[in-house]
Parts: sequence; structure tokens; C-alpha cells
Amino acid sequence: KGRMIKREISMDGTHVQVLKVALPPEAHEVQQNILNFFDAKTIDDLRGLKKAVVLGHQRRQQEPYKIAPTVMLTQRELEAGRQVVIFVSRVNASDVGKWVTRPGMPGMEPERTREILMTSEGTAKSLRDALHDAGIHDIAEIHGEADQSSLDAMKDFQEGRKRVVIATIESGGTGINLDDI
Repeated sequence: KGRMIKREISMDGTHVQVLKVALPPEAHEVQQNILNFFDAKTIDDLRGLKKAVVLGHQRRQQEPYKIAPTVMLTQRELEAGRQVVIFVSRVNASDVGKWVTRPGMPGMEPERTREILMTSEGTAKSLRDALHDAGIHDIAEIHGEADQSSLDAMKDFQEGRKRVVIATIESGGTGINLDDI
């Protein structure tokens, strides 16, 4: 029978910080607009799959409001001589939309169309652009839309040529080792 080798590393001295980012009023307005678009006043007005869809849209539309604090924290960590790994959940643009069925002409099938409330750019690109604007250019990316292979990005980070990695959990969280050379 096969045996599994388990590698354990000590977490002694590892510091974890959770920063709660307060959303600005315009972000709360976006959240309410999404609820209104799905014919709800509060999230408690929704049930089942519809509630899950709305919560997903709201979560994705919050990400742009977290970019400025992320850039600030990245600058602070780089100034302290550390490298930074940032996980994002959205690489591609995201639409808040729903399918709407309208009655067809007499004797015809109903027409099904997609209504779009809003679209926002992928967080990875927006974050990269914001980091560039802040003067941070040594960025590796590990996600499906990255210009560089995951292995090359990992090597650049490991060898110190890139001090920042932007990754998705899917691409950067499995089978990639950012700390071993």
C-alpha cells in the first residue's frame, strides 16, 4: 500500500493580521442597488439559490473597495523588507445580471434576455494597476490570465526578482511553493 508523506512546518513566529475594511457609503449603495435589482429590500427577503446568487454578486462587487487598503499594506510590508502574497478572487470582469423572460409575440415562444445592472473589471488587473500607480512594479502573477507561467512567477518570487505576487486561491494555493528555493 502507498504511504503518504506529510510535511509540517513550524508556524512559530508567524504573524497573521486580519484587517477589517470599512466600506465607503458608495459601496453600501452598490450593495443596495444589487438587492433592488433582484427585487429585494434586504438579503433576508431572499431564499435559496436566488439569495446565494445575490450574495455572490455583492461579495464580488466589494473587492474594488479593498484595493486602496491592500496597496497601503503592501507598501508598508515592502518598506519593512518583506515580500507580499495577495490572493484575489476575481481575475475577469464581473457582471451583475439576471435572466428575464418576456412574453413572445402571439404564437411564439417567450423571449429570454439577460439584463445587466453593472460590470466591474477583474480585481487582479485593478490591483496590479493600483500597485503600479503606487510605484510597485516588481509583481508576479499566478492566475489563469497571467502573462507569465506559474512556475516562472514562482521562481521570480523565490529568487527575489519579484517582491509581490497576485494570485487566486485556485492557481496559487495548490502545488505552488512560494517559500522554498
